Amino acid sequence: MMYLLWDCEIYLMALAVDLKITNHSNHEKNHRIPATVRIGVTGHRKLANEQLLRNSVQKVLSCMDKILCHTPHTFAVISPLAEGADRLVAKEVLDRRSSGDMEKPHLEAVLPLPESDYIQDFETQESKDEFKGFLEKARSIRTLEKLESRAASYDQGGHYVVDNCDVLIAIWNGKAAAGQGGTAEIVEYARNLGKHIFWIHSENGQIKEENERT
Repeated sequence: MMYLLWDCEIYLMALAVDLKITNHSNHEKNHRIPATVRIGVTGHRKLANEQLLRNSVQKVLSCMDKILCHTPHTFAVISPLAEGADRLVAKEVLDRRSSGDMEKPHLEAVLPLPESDYIQDFETQESKDEFKGFLEKARSIRTLEKLESRAASYDQGGHYVVDNCDVLIAIWNGKAAAGQGGTAEIVEYARNLGKHIFWIHSENGQIKEENERT
């Protein structure tokens, strides 16, 4: 069952835990625990209205900031850095300010193929340069084992993102995947794992929430 974005309080409050410790005089004191929220991304490579989608991603991040306003926090974005959604979400997260004295948001890149092979997916020199620029900013770069086909490798990369994130942002048109490792298949994998998902419709920017935890 899907819920609107603004119903995210219950789940995200779990990431903003206030630990109560009772001292010897039975007085309680609240201790706020710093949090790093790991955001995974999946989505289409070709996006019709990038500015509309950027605005939607910013709304999702603002929701998280609002719920975590009393907890020092920052974000980590896990992205394969393909053209389109992967880079759009990565840029918005990296441009976000952290709270308090927390470090700036950072990028954890996961490549489904060796860099020299993967970069051939990007047709223009501008896109290749942008890809390299993201890699230079990344705190970590994980290159997954190349599988028997590119599609299988992309599928493996999508699974890695889902397995290692707290929240998944999916920029998706809601339609079936065109092939193995497509956005629809990654979203379905995340659903089956019970991952918290913010689905941003790629055509109109509408935000819906799935698998809210209670």
